[in-house]
Amino acid sequence: MISKVFRTLPIVAPLLAGCIHGPPTLSRYPDGAPEPLESLRGRAVVLTFWAEWCKPCLEEYPVIRSVVEAAGPDVDLRAVYYREDPGPGSAVYRWLAGQPELSRRVWWPSPSVLDRFAIRGLPHTLVLAADGRVVREFDGAIVGERANDLRAALALARPAG
Repeated sequence: MISKVFRTLPIVAPLLAGCIHGPPTLSRYPDGAPEPLESLRGRAVVLTFWAEWCKPCLEEYPVIRSVVEAAGPDVDLRAVYYREDPGPGSAVYRWLAGQPELSRRVWWPSPSVLDRFAIRGLPHTLVLAADGRVVREFDGAIVGERANDLRAALALARPAG
């Protein structure tokens, strides 16, 4: 009996995380209301997890932004901080004040977003299809030829029609 419980744990754990932490949401920097991930359905979405101290994260951001902007208006880019909102007055808020381009795309994840995607390292980027499924995950920086891999993932993720 116990072995059956442990076999189902990988399936049940993400569901339980949603019950414990609530639905997965993102909140816009600096003080936006939580937006459910479900609200992003209907368009392709790039979630790139980053930190201000992560040089590869900062190097890849202009590449990702360029690819997403070239893909058109039905693709959304969310620069998701690697942990929950540290709050005004924190070092990252002070740093973001000097980053106007990046700061307008920064989102804070809820605990359930962090549980759902279980980011193992930075940078980490996910391409979500219009139906919400993960089309592609990228570990490490998307620079150089990897930009073509992002373009290909976006082609698969875009809404049909």
